[in-house]
Amino acid sequence: MPKTSVQATQIEYNLHTLGWKAFQDLCSTIISEVWGQTAQIFSDTNDGGRDGAFYGKWVRIKEEVEFQDFVVQCKFSKISGKSLNSSDLSDELSKVEKLAKKGLCRSYLIVTNAKVSAKKEEIIRRKFESINGVNHCRIYGKDWVTAKINENSRLRMLVPQVYGLGDLSQILDQRAYEQSSEILSSLGGDIKKFVVTKAHQKSAKAILAHGFVLLLGDPASGKSTIAAALA
Repeated sequence: MPKTSVQATQIEYNLHTLGWKAFQDLCSTIISEVWGQTAQIFSDTNDGGRDGAFYGKWVRIKEEVEFQDFVVQCKFSKISGKSLNSSDLSDELSKVEKLAKKGLCRSYLIVTNAKVSAKKEEIIRRKFESINGVNHCRIYGKDWVTAKINENSRLRMLVPQVYGLGDLSQILDQRAYEQSSEILSSLGGDIKKFVVTKAHQKSAKAILAHGFVLLLGDPASGKSTIAAALA
C-alpha cells in the first residue's frame, strides 16, 4: 500500500479581536520572552512613534541579526484578514525621522496583526531604511506572531488573552476537547475578561520552576480563573 502523510495545519488566532492594548502587551511579551530583551514600553498617548524602545547592546541568542537602539511600533487592526500597506505607516515616517536625528532609532521594528506580503515588506523596509540614521527596518506580521505563539508555551501562559482565539480541536483529541470546552464554558466570560495580576504572574513562575502551584484565597477571589488560564 502506498504511504500516506498527514500535514498538520498551523493553529490560527483571531488576533483582530484582542484589542489594541492587549496586542501591545502581546508584542511586549514576545520581545522579552522570545527575543530575550527588556524593552521600555510607553503609554498609548504622545508616544512619539514609539510603543516600545531598547537602548544598549542587544544580545541575540536564536536570531541572526543584531540590533542596537531599537524602536518598536505596534500596528493593530481590528479588521480580519487585513493586509499591511505602506500607506498605513505614512504618519510614522516623519516620527522616525525625528527619532533618528536624535540617535534614538538605529533599528525600527514593526509588529502587526495584519498580513505582510514579501513585496509590501520590501517597499516598507526600503522607505524606512532610506531615512538617515536608520540602519535596519524589520516588519513582523500576523504569520510571524502566530508562529511565535504556537512555538512558545511560556508565551501563551503569560498572555492569557490569546486563549480561546484559536480552535482547541486542532490541538486536542475529541475527548479532551469536550472536557476542556465544558470547563471553560462554565467560566462564562471570565477568561475573555481576564486581567493579568501579580497572583497570576507568580503562579506562572511557580509552574515553570516547579511544575506545580497551589492557589489559596477567599471564595470568588479568582483562583479558578487563574487556574484555567494557566492550564
